[in-house]
Amino acid sequence: MSATQTQPALPPTDGNGDGPEKHGHSRHPHALSESDLPKDLHRPATGTVVVAVVVVVGLMAGLFVLGWIPHHRAAEQAAADAKDQISAAPVVTVAPPSAEPSSKDIFLPCDVKANQQTAIYARATGYLKQWLVDFGGHVKRGQLLAVIDAPDVDAQLAQAKAALQQAKATLDKDLADAQTAQTDYNRYLTAQKENPGSVTQQDVDAKRDAYADAAAAVEVGKANVTQSDASVQQLAVEQGFEQITAPFDGTITARNYDVGALINPGDTGAGKELFDIADTQTLRVDVQAPQSHATEIQIGQAAYMKVRNYPTREFKGTVARQTNALDPATRTLTFELDFTNSDGALYAGMYGQARLPITEARPTLTIPSSALIFDSSGVRVAVVRDGRIHFQPVTVGRDLGTELEITDGLSPDDLVVGNPGERLAEGGGVQFSSASKFVTAQQSAPPPHAGAN
Repeated sequence: MSATQTQPALPPTDGNGDGPEKHGHSRHPHALSESDLPKDLHRPATGTVVVAVVVVVGLMAGLFVLGWIPHHRAAEQAAADAKDQISAAPVVTVAPPSAEPSSKDIFLPCDVKANQQTAIYARATGYLKQWLVDFGGHVKRGQLLAVIDAPDVDAQLAQAKAALQQAKATLDKDLADAQTAQTDYNRYLTAQKENPGSVTQQDVDAKRDAYADAAAAVEVGKANVTQSDASVQQLAVEQGFEQITAPFDGTITARNYDVGALINPGDTGAGKELFDIADTQTLRVDVQAPQSHATEIQIGQAAYMKVRNYPTREFKGTVARQTNALDPATRTLTFELDFTNSDGALYAGMYGQARLPITEARPTLTIPSSALIFDSSGVRVAVVRDGRIHFQPVTVGRDLGTELEITDGLSPDDLVVGNPGERLAEGGGVQFSSASKFVTAQQSAPPPHAGAN
């Protein structure tokens, strides 16, 4: 190292020669000590600081005022609008009730039934010997359908006939005996009168008793003949049941036994009948009309029906009869409609929809469902009369979904409020919305203010 080079400054040491590392820290070579800070800096005056503070506070106050004034004005405007809204009359939508046409159709579900339908059971015990008609066959009244082989009945009938012949023969003998006894008795009486003493009174009495016994035997014989004849007639009827015949013109809808099956007349449960027969030339259709339309359907008027099997075809029939009594459970009246089924298009058991044209003496009024009010006062609607609200009690008929039938309480000229709210009060004024419909001039006048008297 040359003599002109400067030696680096050494850190100060304490009295023991130890440096700062001895105490666990070191000093940065460029750090300034308190003695290195400048001592001659210019200090601001107190007045300048006060002025600066006042300026800052003034700016903040100005900004606050600029933001508060619009908000305050908006709040005042909102309060004024709310006050005006409260004091203004409620805005309602009104419209007159809708009047349905006096002539219209009512549609009712219906069931199709055969004009006559019955199950044919056997009355004779035996085996099915022969059946002559299968289901689906058309038969006439009295036509033979099946034959039952009942040998027991045949034998009993033959025995009864023989007993009848025997009773008749016995009666003939009794009649002859009675005639002989009468002849003897009459001869003894004549001899006693013409030749007194020729016969004794005892002989006359004996002949009289013999005649009486013979006459009684004749009566017994007649009774035996009658009894035997009744037995023959009974068994003959039972034998007639061996032949199954059709009770009326119709179609066989079921056949439940084959040849050789044992037939027991005691089997009268479901499915135990020999045949089912139905007369489907004319079909009966039952409908249940509600009480509101029960008096508007007339006997003899036209009736129409559609079934889903023929969506484009409507069958025409006639209202044939009605029960003259409402069902207390459903408050409906049953009507029977007759439909001619000459082409066989309709089947018994079908489900369809009947259409009945009716004419109402008083047109039915309908209102929106939303117009109805239910509360402690009952069922009511709000109507506008002379520009003021009136709550009118009504009687509701059918529920048509979005509309209700009103059967009593409204007239076609009433204006019904469609959106009644809690602000409506009896006698209060209202304003009409642009969607309202008017029908009279006096009701379309400018709406009064709520505070008007």
